Amino acid sequence: MQFFHDFSDERNKTWCYHCTVTLGVNSTNREHIPTKSILTKPYPANLPVAEVCASCNEHHSLDEEYFIAFLSAVLTGSTDPNSQELKAGRSIFSRNKALRQRVESNKREYQTYGGQTNVVWDPELDRIHSVVLKNAQGHAFYENGEPMLDEPKAITVFPLATATEEQLASFFSGSDGLAVWPEVGSRWMQRMVEEQCFDNDGFYILQPDVYRYRLEFEGGVTVKTVIHEYLATYVAW
Repeated sequence: MQFFHDFSDERNKTWCYHCTVTLGVNSTNREHIPTKSILTKPYPANLPVAEVCASCNEHHSLDEEYFIAFLSAVLTGSTDPNSQELKAGRSIFSRNKALRQRVESNKREYQTYGGQTNVVWDPELDRIHSVVLKNAQGHAFYENGEPMLDEPKAITVFPLATATEEQLASFFSGSDGLAVWPEVGSRWMQRMVEEQCFDNDGFYILQPDVYRYRLEFEGGVTVKTVIHEYLATYVAW
C-alpha cells in the first residue's frame, strides 16, 4: 500500500470527523482504518491512520470486540477459543467468557429435511452496524478528505454466501471508478491513477482474502467493503 499525501481541504483535518470536536482541545487517538483487529498479522505497510478525539475512538471499542468475536464464530462455526479461524477471535473468547456466552446464546441449530444439522447465528445488528459505519466514515475521510457527519441513507450487511444473484449484482456493479471522479488531490484519486492494487470489481485490496474496499461518488458517497471474503458491507450517504 503506497503512502499518498492528502491535498484535500486542510480545514477538515482540524476536527474529529466523527463528532466535530476540535482536535487539540481534547485528547486524541490514532484510529486505524479499518479496525485493526479485522486484519491479520503481518499488517499491511502504510495502514491508513487518522487522528480522532479519544472519546470517539474508545466509544467503539466494545462493539469492535463483539464484531470480531461474532465474525470469528461464524467463520469457524463455534465459539471454542481453540478452534477459531481468526487469531483475534481466539484471543477474545479466551479472555472474555461473558462475551463468548453471549455469542453462543445467539447460535441456533436446525435439522434439514435430509437430516443434516445446520447452524445459524443471529447478530446484534446495531453493534455490527456501529463498526461498519465507523470504518466507512474513516474510509470516506482518509481517502476522499470528506467527513461524513450526516446519518447515512443506508447501512447494509450481508454474507456473500447467502446473497441472491440480484444482491451480488447490485453490490458489485458500477465498477467504473472514473464514472464520477473523487475529490481532486485526494488519496483515492491518486490511488486510482498510480496504484495497481484494484481487483476486477474496482475494489482496492488492502489485504488479500481479508479486506478490500471501494468508494463511489455517484449521487453521494458510498463505501463498500468485503471482509474475509465472507461479509459484504455497504454504507451510503
